[in-house]
Amino acid sequence: MDRAMFRTRITSLVLLVALFSAALARAQDGALQPAGEPEFGVVALQPGFAPDPLRVPALVGGGKIDAVHRQLGQDCAGFVSETPDLRVSLSGDLPLLRLIFIADAVTVDTTLVVHAPDGTYRCGNNTNGLFNPMISVYDAPPGDYAVWIGGFTPEGPVYGDLYLTANASAFPGSTGLIIPVATRSEERRVGKECRSRW
Repeated sequence: MDRAMFRTRITSLVLLVALFSAALARAQDGALQPAGEPEFGVVALQPGFAPDPLRVPALVGGGKIDAVHRQLGQDCAGFVSETPDLRVSLSGDLPLLRLIFIADAVTVDTTLVVHAPDGTYRCGNNTNGLFNPMISVYDAPPGDYAVWIGGFTPEGPVYGDLYLTANASAFPGSTGLIIPVATRSEERRVGKECRSRW
């Protein structure tokens, strides 16, 4: 075997090992499954829904998939699960669909990831200097919105409430949203151990 053929085979082998390693790493890391069964079910919304904001209480988010490395878009951060935490099913067009997550404790930093009906991802991290994430979908089309709640500790659960609103004046820190207190997280954790995925 001459040197040129030997180099070609070595190069091919190195490339094959690199491709296999990358595929194995992706398989171990997992991928988001927007069509997967949501942990906390489906919320059906129609234009003009009430109350607004609509509170979806007692959610648990977090997971092992690092949203930063998923290349989902701007502000994508935190660790999320493979399947959505919640699905929002919108029956008609809305000029604005806003999602806000308020953690049970003010010191808990959380994130949001949303997969829209058009196949795009939108992400939210800190909003208005607070740890509460917010995502605004303008001219929101009807369809399913898969929602993930993220935290900054791999596989560490985060607790709180999701708010859905069509009102542009509702945002983290506004008077229409409940302000968490430090003890709510512990109170909820006891009641939700059987529902937690960990």
